[in-house]
This record gives sequence, structure tokens and C-alpha cells, in this order.
Amino acid sequence: MFASWYPAGAQGLNGNFIRDFAVLLSSRYLVSVVYVGAAPELEEDELIIERNGNLSEYLARLPHKKGLLGFIRHQLNWWKHIRLFWKRLSKEHGRPDLIQVQVVWKMGLAALWYSRKYRVPFIVHEHWTGYFPADPQLKGLRRLWHRLVLVRAKGVSAVSRPLAVALEALGAPKPAAVLMNAVVTPAAQEPRSPFPHFLHVSNFREEQKQSRTVALVFQRLRAEFPMARLTMAGAVPVDFQSEFERIQGLEFSGICSRQELSELYSRATAVVSYSRFETFALSIAEGLMHGTPAIYTACGGPETYMQPHWGLCADADDPDTLFQCMRSFCLERGRWNHEQIAVEAQQSFSREHLLTAFDHMLKNLN
Repeated sequence: MFASWYPAGAQGLNGNFIRDFAVLLSSRYLVSVVYVGAAPELEEDELIIERNGNLSEYLARLPHKKGLLGFIRHQLNWWKHIRLFWKRLSKEHGRPDLIQVQVVWKMGLAALWYSRKYRVPFIVHEHWTGYFPADPQLKGLRRLWHRLVLVRAKGVSAVSRPLAVALEALGAPKPAAVLMNAVVTPAAQEPRSPFPHFLHVSNFREEQKQSRTVALVFQRLRAEFPMARLTMAGAVPVDFQSEFERIQGLEFSGICSRQELSELYSRATAVVSYSRFETFALSIAEGLMHGTPAIYTACGGPETYMQPHWGLCADADDPDTLFQCMRSFCLERGRWNHEQIAVEAQQSFSREHLLTAFDHMLKNLN
């Protein structure tokens, strides 16, 4: 597996869903993960090589200095470690039968090279929002490189149906399969909050998450429901926190561990995701696994799996619909069957379900 995102070192939970996928596949296959990423804060290369059962991880975080010379040095160092890891895993486990690329840029370039050199087929599994028109990051040379990788892949999958359609439009083999993220079974069983308590998990990228709108709508909600609470989890920017920290009932939890997030999901009345674009919306799925319904938008990901009795849909362009959804949760908290939501979500996002879908995709490769 060539992974463009992966949790390593100071990155914390970044790409944790890709590692979950690797761990899941290792329950049935021998899996080697290669991840080489930039770490501008480092002065020296940081290498991590770990083995756990059928899973071997070859991870490198490399310094990336500014300027043309720094860019060139980083690219050469990046390729050096790709080659080093490929030789090592081939020596320890034999040459792979299949390469899976998790997120095309930029490990897809390595997949192209080794697939051609050793005639090892490769497949792509994509999570990135940049394929959506609402998130216009895919343009120019970057678009050409993505297309080059996708058209040469043996098969392509995505975490949602809208993303699969977008990949097909860029030249991916049809039909692109849908393999939703593996969601880790929750560990916490905290008592549900006795008052309306909303949870917003965010990277605070405003053009995507609209966290500012969530805070403003909550401030309006508090005028009618003074007992309501909102927790915002994630690396909140300093200016954002200083702007909204005076709102009564709003708290910032910062970057949370998985256990801490699990406790927040268990206590929450609803998870609030007011995004303009998402390929999956992992926070919603994680909340559902805890029996916690969601307020969501039909933005490319959640509509692939949401059921009517799992939450309420708001319009990403109309904050009043978000207010009405939050108000409904304040008035009718008893209408949601938390046990049923948890059971159904665990079936939808179960490891067995994803493994079955992955095996089916492999059998249908041309």
C-alpha cells in the first residue's frame, strides 16, 4: 500500500482512517504500507518501521526547506526513501502481488513507476475532496498527473458514490467501486447529556466546514434554549477562538485522542456537520456508531449512507435550516432511538462489510 496520508509522528490522527483500512486488510492479507511525507519542522529524517502481525509499516517524515534548492532536495530525498522502502519490503516479504494507492497525490507516482517496472498491477482508493467542483484544487499540472494515474489503474474505488462519479469523469476505469471508511468500534459508553449538547468536529477550514456559521447559529439558538451546549473539537485557530469564546455554552476541546472523541460522541445529542463538501464525513459515521444522530448537508459524502431516522439534513447555503435542525433536536431529543442507530451503523460500517466490498472489487478487476 502506497499511502499519501498516514498518521505518523506529530501528525496525530491525520490519515487514521487509512491506517484503519490497512489494519483491516491485514486480517485477511499480508499488507505492507509505505508512507513518505514532508515535515518542515524537522531538521533530520524521521523513520518508523513497525510490524504487527500481517501489517508492516514503513514510514518516513522528511525535512522540507523553503526555496528552489529545498524543494529539489526534498524531492530527491522523497524518492530515495521510496526506493529504500520498496527494496526492504521486497526483501522481507517478497514482491507485492498488488499495489493499492491511498490518495493519488503524490504516492500515485511511485505506483506508476513500480507497476510499470515490475508489472505489478495497482489500484486506487480515493478520499480527497479536491475532485469536487466545490473544492477547486484539481487544476493545471496537478489535474494532468491525477488523470495519468487514474487511467492507468487496474481498478478505482472511492469512499462515496459522488466521489466515484467524479473519478470516472476524470478517466478512472468504470465502474468505480464504493468502499466506505472503516469506522473503529467505539470504546466509551458515557451517559447521554441531560441537556441539548451538540458536537462539531472540524479542521476549521472555513470554506469547507463553515465552523463560523455553526458558532453563530448556536449563539442564536442559545437565546431560546439557554441550557444548550456546543463543543467544537479540533485544532481551532487562535483568531477563531478569540472571536467566539465569549459565547455562553460554547467550549473548545482542542485536538482530542480517539478515546476523548469517543466520550464526546457518547454524550452528545447530535453531531453537527455543516460542510459545503465532504467525501465521507467521518465524524458523522463515528457519531452514528455511538448511537448519536447527525445534522448534515448533502455535500458529496453523507448522503451515500445517511438514513432518515439517523438525522436531519440542512442546506449548506441557508443557515436558517441549520438553526431549525438544531432547534428540532432541542425540542424532540426523545424521538431518536440511540440503540437502533448504533446497531444499524455498526452493520453499515462494519469491518466485515468493507472486507466483503473490497474482495468483490478485486474479483471484478479486468
